[in-house]
Amino acid sequence: MTSRRALPPSLAAANRVHWQSARRPGLSQAERQALYVQRQRHLEALARSSFYHKLLDPARQRSFTVSAGGRSHAFTLLGRGLSMTRFQRPVVVVLDSLGSGILFYKSTGMNSGMPGKWLPFRSIVMTHVRAGHGVEPWYEKFREHEQVRSVHGGLYDRLSDAIRAREAGIEFLETSDLDLVASIAENLGVPGK
Repeated sequence: MTSRRALPPSLAAANRVHWQSARRPGLSQAERQALYVQRQRHLEALARSSFYHKLLDPARQRSFTVSAGGRSHAFTLLGRGLSMTRFQRPVVVVLDSLGSGILFYKSTGMNSGMPGKWLPFRSIVMTHVRAGHGVEPWYEKFREHEQVRSVHGGLYDRLSDAIRAREAGIEFLETSDLDLVASIAENLGVPGK
């Protein structure tokens, strides 16, 4: 496996620019196509590292669509995820139609009240979760975490259902390396705050 330090920092910077550009309102079809081509080059550059080569294996990717907010949205579920040995919660990545990643973890339901639900998250942070336990890793959620069923016209809720329907086909790479999740967030997912 590779740590995020082994990747050129320009890849994370390219990811931030892509996210900002792809979220601009009123993109023309030509602009969307240019962003898509740019993103494919980004994914190809990532795939040169052994870890991302495994994670992004096209033969293991599964495309699907979900309807939310009155629209149909195209996504790709990466066929390999991470089984985080310290969390006992697997992590998967879903790419949107422009190749931007959304990270999901499978909830135990302990805090969310939604056991087995795949919930979106930003990254892993070190924090004081419980008194007397020192600093522990924790999934950094989005502000909308509690409203996962209604946010974006129910999109995250439908994505969760789509992941669950395809879960048996995902190969989970076991790791305790928190840097891998940070690397995925940095290079594929939603850029940090």
